[in-house]
Amino acid sequence: MSPPLIAVTGSLLDATGDRPERFTLNAAYLRAVEQAGGIPWLIPPGLEPEIIRTIIERCDGLMLTGGGDVAPARYGQADDGSHNVSEARDVMEFTALALALERQTPLLAICRGIQVLNVYFGGSLHQDLPRHRPSQVTHRQAEVRQQATHDVSIQRGTHLAAALSATTAATNSMHHQGIDRLADRLRAAAYTEDGLVEGVEIDGHPFALGVQWHPEELTLAQPHARQLFVSFTRAAADGRGR
Repeated sequence: MSPPLIAVTGSLLDATGDRPERFTLNAAYLRAVEQAGGIPWLIPPGLEPEIIRTIIERCDGLMLTGGGDVAPARYGQADDGSHNVSEARDVMEFTALALALERQTPLLAICRGIQVLNVYFGGSLHQDLPRHRPSQVTHRQAEVRQQATHDVSIQRGTHLAAALSATTAATNSMHHQGIDRLADRLRAAAYTEDGLVEGVEIDGHPFALGVQWHPEELTLAQPHARQLFVSFTRAAADGRGR
């Protein structure tokens, strides 16, 4: 059997001076998918909806990656600390997400991705955690991305616990936003010590998980990170032809 194709979203950097517009994505996402047995297929912002549909129909899984903030207007708020908002990326990811959910395509949403998932289903976000939800937990670490800086508690009996093969995970933390009001369709599956939701899942979906940390940066150091990508690519392979 051929490896599963995984659609992976990314960002666009605007043209500046003599530098043209560029697609960007941290390579760690691609390596994590490849190491877990999948083949990444990049999706840049700006594609026509029918092209996005074709990609999702041909792919076996969808991964929403980290990046700039979701436009606050999408969850009914004025800008109060959001930055690096990209309408083109929002449109691309919300379109891809809708198509993937329609097909029950296995889904893994990371950092910004978990926020996209929550907003898509009607939830809201803290636009700037240090100002709106001060905490003893550092959610935007100064340490290198490959270093775990706090623990996350995974709820027993959840799909996320099964996917990680763990109920506690040492994670990194590189976000200034987080889930405020959890969408009705989502189930909280993981929390940090301060009560912030760090993992979610969709009940009734074969594999639809979101995590606030960056497991792609921890695959060399943390078994739970490697296991998450293995579980994801396995679900993508198993779901072919659904």
